[in-house]
Amino acid sequence: MELPEELPELNRAMVADLAASLSDEAVAGRAADELHEFVERVVVHWDEDAQGHWLSIEGNLLEMLRKSAPRELDAVRGDAIFANVGCGSRI
Repeated sequence: MELPEELPELNRAMVADLAASLSDEAVAGRAADELHEFVERVVVHWDEDAQGHWLSIEGNLLEMLRKSAPRELDAVRGDAIFANVGCGSRI
């Protein structure tokens, strides 16, 4: 499977925008309500080798990314970017 070259940059931009939105107290409550619609489960795992935690997030993450994406990243507005990598609407 071949991934688009700009996928890491798109992902970083979307995650940074989501983190900024969730850090703003004015929208934190509304954002939490919205996230409940998309995230079904968050599992925290301990990685003994790395001596740290990692999260597994399950749910409709594509829709969460679409809602949080900066407006200039039109690639996430349709299914094109994820259709190219075969993810569909569930990641």
